[in-house]
Amino acid sequence: MTERTAQPTNPALPVAADIAQIETTPQQLSALVEGQPEFVLHHKAAPDAWSITEILGHLLDHERLVPATRFANVLTMANPTFESYDQNALVQEGGYATANASDLVSAFDQLRSQTAAMLRALTPAQWTRTGTRADQSTVTLAQLVSQLAAHDRDHLAQLDTALRHAPGANR
Repeated sequence: MTERTAQPTNPALPVAADIAQIETTPQQLSALVEGQPEFVLHHKAAPDAWSITEILGHLLDHERLVPATRFANVLTMANPTFESYDQNALVQEGGYATANASDLVSAFDQLRSQTAAMLRALTPAQWTRTGTRADQSTVTLAQLVSQLAAHDRDHLAQLDTALRHAPGANR
């Protein structure tokens, strides 16, 4: 795991706190799953719920689709349209129910470090570039970054709750 701390960000940048969240999410994920027994990481609280490894796999898929694809398209195309995707199908196809949590966190960490470096290199004008969602709403890159940070916070809370309620979890 790459040891990273949030780098100083221009305080005038509206997404400074979001970038800090984005940069520290891999360490937070690692801390949550480190030392947990495999059966805990693969436990499902309900038949239709994701296991911890499936949540980690979803985060990895999301990182591949949103920053790596959507952010790049916003920066290189004029108002690109974002296709929606079936997150449940991707989790199933990824085989995350039986995946190794440490491997998933490591892969996420590698992609996320690229995302953070790209965000730190943006010019003020790039933050206002736009894309169009499948529902036809327009979103700026700054808004996408804020939504990515919120997505991280939501899933970190979901993982924390899952671990608090998982039988045999080390908490």
